[in-house]
Amino acid sequence: MHKLFRLAALGVAAVAMPMLLAGCGPTPQSLALVGSDTTVGVMGNLANFYNTHTGSNQPNANSDTVTNVLPVLASGQSQAVPGDNQCGAFSYSNPGNLPPNGSSAGISALTGDGTNCNVDMARSSRGRSGTDPSTIDFYAYAIDAVSWAHYSGGNAPSNLTQAQLQGIYLCTNGGNPTITNWNQVGGASGAIVRYLPQTGSGTLSFFETKILGLSSAQQGVLDDSSCNVHPIRIEENSGNQVAAGDKPNAILPYSFANWTAQSNGISPDIRGGAVLGSINGVAPSTTTISNGTFFGRRYVYNVIKQSDKSLAAAINFAGVDSTHNGWMCNGNSQVGFTLLAFGFTPLPMAPAGPGLPNSSCRKNPTPL
Repeated sequence: MHKLFRLAALGVAAVAMPMLLAGCGPTPQSLALVGSDTTVGVMGNLANFYNTHTGSNQPNANSDTVTNVLPVLASGQSQAVPGDNQCGAFSYSNPGNLPPNGSSAGISALTGDGTNCNVDMARSSRGRSGTDPSTIDFYAYAIDAVSWAHYSGGNAPSNLTQAQLQGIYLCTNGGNPTITNWNQVGGASGAIVRYLPQTGSGTLSFFETKILGLSSAQQGVLDDSSCNVHPIRIEENSGNQVAAGDKPNAILPYSFANWTAQSNGISPDIRGGAVLGSINGVAPSTTTISNGTFFGRRYVYNVIKQSDKSLAAAINFAGVDSTHNGWMCNGNSQVGFTLLAFGFTPLPMAPAGPGLPNSSCRKNPTPL
């Protein structure tokens, strides 16, 4: 009897030990990624690949789930974010709980998340601003560019200088721009109609600071009393939202990567006939963006909060620390191929920052 009891006990222990060992591994995490419209397409593709390549010897070894939250939901549409051991499941919806729309809106949602687990990362097409806290890190993973767009057959020329763009948008002439007609800059006669992206857009922030030369504190002056006529606001990189009657004379900022992805069919074509113009005589292209000759180059980022409860999982997906690169940052061909397909220029392997390994990401880099 005692022998049988001892054997039975050993059998139970033999079965229990693997179960205990299996329970010692990291718990799969649910990561919510919100913010920029410019990078929602490419990040959705990368997140889908990551989510489906799980387990041992796969990119997502811990079987985490990245939910790439859309910046805009159609009326009646919702998007669920699964729960994990840190936070319960929840949903964004229209109407009801609208998702953050744009880089700044996403970063605000990240920094304002008192739970440190409902919003884990923010997509951003702008770099750190003076109002961003030091408790978040910007992980650049590719280069994009912003140019201005017009419409074929319209009155705009094909090239504008930076000074001319400033003359079109800035209201330095008694509340009006100094350039109000396309014939002032080499185009045909037609009163210029100014469009800008929605408030909170990273493309808007970059266009106003890098191209128009405004400080971070001056952003928004085009919508206040400094301008008698405010620009018309539409969703960024959506040329189809420009009114048909305005197209011959319209101007709007546009992401090169988004324009490229829309033109090659990898993203829905919502250009509406918009074509990219040159700045200072240089057209945006993969070559001029790579070699630095195009003026309006910028990094695109994923932003991670240092206090996030799923920080390790977020770094494993889209960041880099002193010990390793996350999947998006290790220079693998799948990520590079996807970035190129969506019109972005991957970063070469180089030090990610002080005390960090060589990486295809940069942590808190100096803006381009």
